[in-house]
Amino acid sequence: MERKLIALVVVVLVLGLGGVSYVIYTQIHSPKIDDGSFTRFEKLEFTSAYAESSGGNYLIHMTIKNTGSASATIDSSTIFYNGSPATAYGTYAPTTTFGTLTLDAGNSTTLIITLPDGADSPWVSSMNIEVMIQTVAGRQYPKVIILP
Repeated sequence: MERKLIALVVVVLVLGLGGVSYVIYTQIHSPKIDDGSFTRFEKLEFTSAYAESSGGNYLIHMTIKNTGSASATIDSSTIFYNGSPATAYGTYAPTTTFGTLTLDAGNSTTLIITLPDGADSPWVSSMNIEVMIQTVAGRQYPKVIILP
C-alpha cells in the first residue's frame, strides 16, 4: 500500500511540474499580440454626402472617414450604383475622380462621382441612388443620395 501511495505522489508531482513547465514555456515562446496585428480593421463612415446639378450632369460629393485601425483601399471599379457596377450603365456610366484610393486609419477624403445627364439618362431629378462602396477587403458601405 505504501508503494502505491509513493507512486501516486510521484505521478502527481511529475504531471504538476510538467504542467507548470508547459505554462512557462508557452509564455516565453508564444508570439506576442501587443502590436494589435490580429485586431486591426477598417471602418468607413460617411461624414457628409450630397448631390448637385452641374453643367448638365449630377455631381455626388461624399466625405468619408476611416475610423478603423487599418488602412482601407477603395477601387473605383468596385463602387456599385443601385446594385450595379458603373459599367452596367453604358454611355451613362458614373465616373470618379480617382482610380484606386488608400485611406489610412483616422484620415478623411472627399469623393466626387459624376453621373452624366442626357435625354436617355437613367439618372433623373428626385431619384434615390444607393452608392455602395466596396473596399478591396470586401467590406461594403452603402449610402443613399437623392438627386436634386
